[in-house]
Amino acid sequence: MASVRQAFSARVIPHLRNVRELPNWTHRCWCAHQCSRQSSASTLVASVIDSRRPDGSGTILICALGRAPVSVSHSVSAGFRVVETSVGRVRGLLREGYAEFKGIHYGEPTGGTNRFLPPKPPRPWTGVRDALQIGPQSPQVNPDLPAWLDSSEESEDCLVLNVWAPDHARADSALPVMVWLHGGGFVFGSAGAPMFDGGNMARDGDVVVVGVNHRLNVFGYTYLGDGVDERFALSGNVGHLDLVAALQWVRDNISAFGGDPDNVTIFGQSGGGGKVAALMAMEQAQGLFHKAINMSGSILRFHTPDDAAAVTARLYKELDVREGDVESLQKVPTKTLSQFMAVLGDRFVAGEPHPLLKYGPVVDGHVLAEQSWWDGAPALGRNIPMVIGSVLDETGWVPPRADHRFDRRLGACSSRLAVLHVQSRPSRRAGPVGRPLSPRHARSVR
Repeated sequence: MASVRQAFSARVIPHLRNVRELPNWTHRCWCAHQCSRQSSASTLVASVIDSRRPDGSGTILICALGRAPVSVSHSVSAGFRVVETSVGRVRGLLREGYAEFKGIHYGEPTGGTNRFLPPKPPRPWTGVRDALQIGPQSPQVNPDLPAWLDSSEESEDCLVLNVWAPDHARADSALPVMVWLHGGGFVFGSAGAPMFDGGNMARDGDVVVVGVNHRLNVFGYTYLGDGVDERFALSGNVGHLDLVAALQWVRDNISAFGGDPDNVTIFGQSGGGGKVAALMAMEQAQGLFHKAINMSGSILRFHTPDDAAAVTARLYKELDVREGDVESLQKVPTKTLSQFMAVLGDRFVAGEPHPLLKYGPVVDGHVLAEQSWWDGAPALGRNIPMVIGSVLDETGWVPPRADHRFDRRLGACSSRLAVLHVQSRPSRRAGPVGRPLSPRHARSVR
């Protein structure tokens, strides 16, 4: 772990600080996501980039989000730090080598009459507001290991973010900013999970780190169609509009924490990488970030309106609500609505996306205008330097033949590739978070 941090500080941070455009080299990228099954073990997300010029010369860079043992207890070395934001002052803690500010609201609560609507900016406050504890996470059904879970409450008041900065950072420091987008598809997860504490990265990398919570699953990506009240025209993508609001908060406030609003890198793994890809295709996000790292989150196609509408129709039916009656949907208790993900996940249907992938960004003609990545990088994102990598077995527990798009892209060789993948990793035939594949899934890749 120490060697990774040293390499990160020595090689990646200068790159992020000084390089505005990546050279036109070919990039061979690997992304290692090493998580011990012991709850007290260190966790590491790393991307190793071998950037080669045509003549074979180049450099190796390592990007890591490090975490001390999950069960660690921090010690306060110098008390508090107060920072002035655009809507009020916040008080954070000074740790050993960095300052942390947790649970800062970048938007108003999204429940009740705000449900399915774009985010609203937070209301200004007077005095000093404590930013000492992780804020709420989006309501969800989360199947991850207990050690990976955020223990904070679930609430529709989840538009919160966390900031970590080196203890020497001041308003004129202009340090690189790295905004972490958590994984879990678009349906579960939280920036408040213990492994996503950005303190080590801020201290050892001399950067300002931001972790963002936003609306997920039914709360963030329910497509209500064009036949309802025009106020809900963007409902299928409000979870991503939350991320835009968070990046706007970074633009307006991060300099007060020592960051450079003109040098912002967004990065994420798995679903977080998918969020990076979608933001690169959104006009609303243009100019809010300047570099991107997508770790094992390649998303070539977003949901179509028809696919998204089918999930919404099932939601209406499950809740016994008349189709189009959005006001009644807004009155459904938060817990009841969040449990719809358990209903979606009750069975796997061949030819359909995996249940955990049925919610996500929608090509609605407003927030997302096209299938941006299917035939190459979106026009909006082509000038944004991007690092791409993959973890070894991302979604390796999903039967490859279950997705018809796998066959369409690779043709007759798709079955053989699936078999070779399994045969080359006999010790890795595992299901979600290390559990064995079910007999049905195991048969599908023999």
